[in-house]
Amino acid sequence: MPAISVQLYTARNFLQTPEDVAESLKKIRAIGYRFVEVSSLEHVPAPEIKSMLDDAGLQVSAIHFDFEPLLTNLEICLEQCRILGTKNIILVMMPEAYAQQGRAGFQRFIDEAIPLCKKIHAAGFTVSYHNHNYEFTRFDGRPALDWIFEATAPHHLGAEIDTYWIQMGGGDPVAWIRKVAGRMNSVHLKDFTVDMWTPIFAEVGQGSLNWNEIIPACHETGVEWFVVEQDECRRDPFESLKLSYEFLKTFGLE
Repeated sequence: MPAISVQLYTARNFLQTPEDVAESLKKIRAIGYRFVEVSSLEHVPAPEIKSMLDDAGLQVSAIHFDFEPLLTNLEICLEQCRILGTKNIILVMMPEAYAQQGRAGFQRFIDEAIPLCKKIHAAGFTVSYHNHNYEFTRFDGRPALDWIFEATAPHHLGAEIDTYWIQMGGGDPVAWIRKVAGRMNSVHLKDFTVDMWTPIFAEVGQGSLNWNEIIPACHETGVEWFVVEQDECRRDPFESLKLSYEFLKTFGLE
């Protein structure tokens, strides 16, 4: 049954101490969320996080990892997943330093990611790539995100499409959700609006994205986790999370 999860990065300013983490997890559960996608908790040992999650009544849908720790300390990352009870790893992004190298940097990322993803798959875990907008840099008339997915087997590298960043890159979120059908078990839901010339992160349902097409496309392609994330909030982030949650409930999600 598909479920709503929340990316903890949204509340990162309220996760500064173990006491903050425990309190914030309880606030998230009180909104109605039952699952979280873990990030921004590198300062708290995994066993403590698990205890706090249990106390709050939350489970983990996935964990976000940067590329470097996956490359250099894979077993530590996998052990964190085991402790927190998830098989799902999300690769946060290709390092910006690679992207700044242009086409050669994207190819370097692909060359390093392929053997890493094979190791993760062999260990019994999944790994999915979370996009931003710079993957829409075009080479030979096509966005680099096409390169990344075409160069990797779906069972080795999945996708976690981020609706806001797809829109920011000039793509169509619905088209990309359908394009990665069969390789995406979680999607990042965040809305897009503007303040004059400035793009703004918005609560789901409070911006201009077409959720009447996005949500059905996710269902049609087998998405399991509908993950709410808002990189910047213009109100209390827990209020933002509540607005997004209540909107997604109108689609029968919970």
